[in-house]
Amino acid sequence: MADATKNSRTWIYGHGGLAREESGDLVAVLDSASLGFDAPLARQSMLAVHAEGGHLVRGDQELLAFDNEGAVQPKGRRAYALARLDADRWAIATREGREVVVRVGRRGAEGLRLRSPRELPKRVIGLQWRGGEAPFTRRKRFSETLGRLQLRGEQGRFALADLDAGIVALWSEGSMDWTFSARFPVAEGSFLDAHPFRDGVVVALCSDTGEGRIEYIEGGETRASVSVQNVVALAARGDAVYFAADGSLQRWVPGDAAEPLLESEYLRRPGEIACVPDGRFLFQENERTVWIECTEESWLARPMKAPTNDAGPMVVAKQTLPRKKGPPQLVLDAMAELTPWALETGEAVLTFPLVMVGGPGEELIVEVGGPGKSLFRPLRVNVEGAAVVAADFEGLRATLPCALSAGVEVPEPPKSVARRKADAKAWHWAQIPDDCRITLTLVGEAKKAGSALLTVRMAFAEQGRQGSLLRGQTLTVRDAT
Repeated sequence: MADATKNSRTWIYGHGGLAREESGDLVAVLDSASLGFDAPLARQSMLAVHAEGGHLVRGDQELLAFDNEGAVQPKGRRAYALARLDADRWAIATREGREVVVRVGRRGAEGLRLRSPRELPKRVIGLQWRGGEAPFTRRKRFSETLGRLQLRGEQGRFALADLDAGIVALWSEGSMDWTFSARFPVAEGSFLDAHPFRDGVVVALCSDTGEGRIEYIEGGETRASVSVQNVVALAARGDAVYFAADGSLQRWVPGDAAEPLLESEYLRRPGEIACVPDGRFLFQENERTVWIECTEESWLARPMKAPTNDAGPMVVAKQTLPRKKGPPQLVLDAMAELTPWALETGEAVLTFPLVMVGGPGEELIVEVGGPGKSLFRPLRVNVEGAAVVAADFEGLRATLPCALSAGVEVPEPPKSVARRKADAKAWHWAQIPDDCRITLTLVGEAKKAGSALLTVRMAFAEQGRQGSLLRGQTLTVRDAT
């Protein structure tokens, strides 16, 4: 369901890519080529909008976040369908292990995990099928094919319809499991969709012969139904159900007969109806998006105008990770190449690539020790990062009055990366911003030839040895030629 609550823009995700409506015009934001989406798959059901922008599912099943200006940020997460529940929560069909599950909760921190129901009573609906008997599948897992698994959300609940497994399920606020689930017959060429409605769920099923029925189910019982032919799309809004069938948009209030609203050739091909907050509907099929709206005189269907511009190149938004709190801590940059400490007598330099992984720090203390101090006399220390500071040594100790940024909370790597430890490690360190990285350079004098262990401790004045970094390595000095 297209929902732009608390977002002043209407976003449309269709065969042309991602666009937004502004003052009646359509502005292209991301084209289908950059999103890697085949035209038949790009639908509003792959889109979830919130105040800061939204999320969409790309053609490669990757979840992509975008802001209100269209800058995107890959989330490193596989997704198959989305449903907005309220301003902060959603339901997302995603892959975990060997199966697709539905996660429910705050975006990016969903606490509830719903697997495909294991106990699925068959709902026998008296429709005519080409093969004779109603074709119930035995599939136990949700579909992994884009467009075959649908989630429809409304006011803190959502319905699921799986056209490959024939599964329909409903989740309601506060429940730890599905509040309703059943298996419906499906076959190639059939139609199945479900929406939350009133205190239950409305389900539309059309057989491969075109014969169909829409049922309102509450408490596991059918409370009302209507016979239909060739249904190609379904939606629910308020106290009514809307569906497209045989080129007609119809409205059905359970207990009454279906009421034709509009005849249009645009409504004959299979697609989806999405509700727009301003009262309009979007009907989307493979290569066309149609606005459906009610004027003072009648209902109208009109194809969506082409965008007034060409979509620009995809702009990847800079990811902002939360900063760490607590005591400061320094570590060596795990992705930097460490070289042997091999010096010649005379002026010498030792370099340390460092990363802040704790809270913010001030007044860095550097101490040189170990047997190697007889070979190397430190004179000056420089720190380069977000700022450049330097200090002279007093004996074997120097104090730098520098302010270092806090480290960041790096999320878990995406599963496509986490399979190999080396890739996961590289991904982790690549997420760390530049202001968390510093280069510490010791400038001194290599006094005489020899080999011994040299230690360099870097600590913060108020923390003592807590959060300090001790780097020890064999120092080799040879006479300058």
